[in-house]
Amino acid sequence: MKGRKVSQPHNALEKMKLQLKLDDEIKVLEEGEYMDNVIDERQRDIDQIGKIMGDVRELAQDFNQELNTQAYKIEDLENNNEAVADNTGEAYKQIKEANQRSKKNG
Repeated sequence: MKGRKVSQPHNALEKMKLQLKLDDEIKVLEEGEYMDNVIDERQRDIDQIGKIMGDVRELAQDFNQELNTQAYKIEDLENNNEAVADNTGEAYKQIKEANQRSKKNG
């Protein structure tokens, strides 16, 4: 019976060691699973940021294109205003000449 009593504590000690080892392995697995979840979440965040950046880039391109269109329209308006000013000046000159002729003839 003495041999049995000695082996039981030894067996109990081995069981405790095995249980501690299992607990450590479970803890490591849980930490690994947690880290995998964190990594997956971060990857989703990075993907979302990439999508947002793509949207911002597209908006910037659209804005740039609209600015160019507006610049051409403004340039056309300026050219038209210059033409109107020239035509108005010419019309004024012709009206003045017509008035002078009218006074001479009249």
